[in-house]
Amino acid sequence: MTNQFEISPFLANRKLVEATQKFGVKVTAYMPLSEGRAHKDRTLRSMA
Repeated sequence: MTNQFEISPFLANRKLVEATQKFGVKVTAYMPLSEGRAHKDRTLRSMA
């Protein structure tokens, strides 16, 4: 079983991730690249 919700470098949703994992449910990231916004971020580009 998995729970899919929005997670990206700009929206961590930490409380939702923790609550989901607490119940033993896997997390699936929805929109992990923020509709292309992550590709334009200077910090993320330098890390890549």
